[in-house]
Amino acid sequence: MKTKIKLIILTILLLNISCKKEDSSVDEGLTIFTLDSKIENNKGKGFLFESLKIIDYPNSDNIKPDFSVLAQTNDTGYVIGPFLSNPDMTNIFKLTREFSNLDSAQSFFNSYVHSTDTIYNQFALNLQPFQIWTIKTNTGDNGKILIIEKKGEEINNTPFAEIKFKADRLN
Repeated sequence: MKTKIKLIILTILLLNISCKKEDSSVDEGLTIFTLDSKIENNKGKGFLFESLKIIDYPNSDNIKPDFSVLAQTNDTGYVIGPFLSNPDMTNIFKLTREFSNLDSAQSFFNSYVHSTDTIYNQFALNLQPFQIWTIKTNTGDNGKILIIEKKGEEINNTPFAEIKFKADRLN
């Protein structure tokens, strides 16, 4: 009987360790999301502030993400890095602040609760770690993201981009 209990506990622990959320992990009470430019089965992924989740797009519920990640390339096709866009191609992005280190960026991100930004851009270009972006959501509210890491490269002759970020809604 003790062996069965130990086996059950060990199995639960192993399952708990091996099961990881596909798109995010928890760090300091906030979720770190990973979003990339891959298209699989004619679907991409995007971020939705309303649920603070990464969603497939298009989807059966016709819910549009607030933003998605694409690969920014130069005239010769060289991948410069990631950039953000939204399905309606509207002006929703505002670079709020840039920092030289994660601690300073995280401190500002945690205390930034209200946006007075009124001029938005169609794309969030030249993404860099430790930037904080204000994003107008599909519902007309504002959200904020903190870029933690970025990646841009060519994989099998296809431009690829990825960001790791923290996100939250603004009041």
